[in-house]
Amino acid sequence: MARVELQAASKHYGKQTALHDLYLAVEDGELVGVVGAEGAGKTVLLRLIAGLERLSHGQILIGDREVTKLRAGLRNCALVSANAALLPQLSVRENLAYGLLLRGTPRKAALSQAAAMARSLGLGDRLATRPRQLSASERQRVALGRAMLRQAAVCLLDAPFAALAASERPGQLRLLKQLREAQPGTLLYAAGEQAEAMALADRVAVLHRGKVAQIAPPLELYERPANVLVAGLIGAPAMNLLPARLVGHDDGLALRLADGSELPLPAAQAARLAPAKDAQVTFGIRPEHVSTGGDGAATLRFAPRALDTEAGQRLLRGRIGDQPFAAVAGADCARLPDQPCQLACDMAKAHLFDPGTGRAL
Repeated sequence: MARVELQAASKHYGKQTALHDLYLAVEDGELVGVVGAEGAGKTVLLRLIAGLERLSHGQILIGDREVTKLRAGLRNCALVSANAALLPQLSVRENLAYGLLLRGTPRKAALSQAAAMARSLGLGDRLATRPRQLSASERQRVALGRAMLRQAAVCLLDAPFAALAASERPGQLRLLKQLREAQPGTLLYAAGEQAEAMALADRVAVLHRGKVAQIAPPLELYERPANVLVAGLIGAPAMNLLPARLVGHDDGLALRLADGSELPLPAAQAARLAPAKDAQVTFGIRPEHVSTGGDGAATLRFAPRALDTEAGQRLLRGRIGDQPFAAVAGADCARLPDQPCQLACDMAKAHLFDPGTGRAL
């Protein structure tokens, strides 16, 4: 295991910038998930750490060594991608033992460790099997086991389950958790789906245009996004984001939406934001904090256009002004689309952002 740090890391391909002045530190023994939209720089980041590509500017440190200019074979990194990349001529046992043998582990000991790992992977009866005779999920398990057996300074996982059917991914995630518990190590996990990183990681780094927009434990990212970008990316279904204005009343502050609705802010939040009275803001609230049947002060009239299910929740979907909006439909909600209903907003869970900078207020 080793600490990994990138300092002012930049990577350019001609006029295209993949990473720009990126700072990231992964502590010894930590699992950091990396998420972001396509093109955010997740794969490039892992390949740079592994030494498969070279930085344009900046430094990479693994443990107490600067490895910026060190070739891949000397960095002691294990990389697993969506393509298992097993050696087709070798058996499961031999593929698992391959990294150990390269590092000089005696053959008998390496094969014994490989057999033990195969049992942990649920492949104890496939030791003599060649990769072409395995399913896609079995091949990926072998690739994961091989990487973990190496006990490299850092293990880099680049969307390792992206090529698998959705039904197979939860089992692979559970297996990875078990492997890590048995063999703790420093891992970076570039996730194809943000839910994977949120379920696995000690901390999650959100990349945007080659920079870290925020890095924090999963619950903190979800409950306290640092900016509107993270707020919109983290969570399924996505957070509702609406333009609004802070308006003052004798009893405090409220948010006035484009349709004229006003949502009073809790007293503590109103006191903190009092200097920003009359300012334009971006109002964010997650669908699970908006529900049907409310009759409190913070309510909205809403004409849903669709009723569907996402992440196990029944959602009413429509628009407020020109922005999409979703709310949780109660179990007794039998309204059809376009029949107006009243929504209650839990304003203690509201998020406010500066529309200029995107930063949380």
